[in-house]
Amino acid sequence: MAQASTEMHLPATSDLDGGRFSLRATQDRPIDLPGPPVDSSHLPGENGQRPDPRTVTVQRRVMPRAVPLPMKIQALNEQVDLKKARRSKAINHRKRRKNRRRTLQRLASAEEGLAEKKILDGFLLLHSCRVKNPQQAVKSKLVGENIVEVEDGDLLFFQNLTYLNISENRVRLEQLANLKSLRELHVQYNFIKGIQLEPGMFQTLEVLSLGFNSVPAGHIPQLAQLPSLRVLDLSGNELCILPEDLSAFAKLEELDLSSNNFSSDSVVVEPGKLFKSLSTIAHLKRLNLGHNALKGTPRLT
Repeated sequence: MAQASTEMHLPATSDLDGGRFSLRATQDRPIDLPGPPVDSSHLPGENGQRPDPRTVTVQRRVMPRAVPLPMKIQALNEQVDLKKARRSKAINHRKRRKNRRRTLQRLASAEEGLAEKKILDGFLLLHSCRVKNPQQAVKSKLVGENIVEVEDGDLLFFQNLTYLNISENRVRLEQLANLKSLRELHVQYNFIKGIQLEPGMFQTLEVLSLGFNSVPAGHIPQLAQLPSLRVLDLSGNELCILPEDLSAFAKLEELDLSSNNFSSDSVVVEPGKLFKSLSTIAHLKRLNLGHNALKGTPRLT
């Protein structure tokens, strides 16, 4: 009996490039059909036995990896947010300079006598607090009232006053010493050119804002006599140096030195001395050095 041929012919069932083709499979060359890999472990072998799944290899089609974008979406969003933050910071800085210019112009016009000059006395404090009894006065706001003088004796009756905002006037810090219970005091834009404090003044004062005056660096240690001072604002005082030792500020936690003349390229004082003097404040937690010409934090030696 003649031996049967092991070759088999399969009819063409697919089109490839528009033409018909036929598939031929032999025992030495299996058919390679397109499509997902087929698990042949369940098919019988040559002797009718199922092959061992551990010895069967399945060829899997290797899919090309997706080409990554030049930049991750997260990194792109971070850059966009950074640009927005810088733009917002620049806008706020311009607004701040514009407001400062307007404030100085208004104060200059008041100095020329275009506005009525006032005296800070008991009646003005009562009117600002909307009370009739000095013991009921707790909070007072007298911004831009063109106050040029202070009646010291009247302030002794306001022993419960804890907050006072007297910015944009012409009042010195020492003139308010009779307000014994003050905890927060704002005296921005008051043309203050010096500080002369005596022991015992402002024993309860915790927040002091002296922004946009002309406080010299040599008078800053005077503020260390305030035993309860936690927050100090010295922004916009044209400072370029600081005292070497600020350790007397025992409870100071926040210090604002923004919009001054500190510079990394200063020929007057090395930037390292600035940070070295700041390091002497033992309990300092928050420091603002924005809007200065500092390029970084120098190494302390």
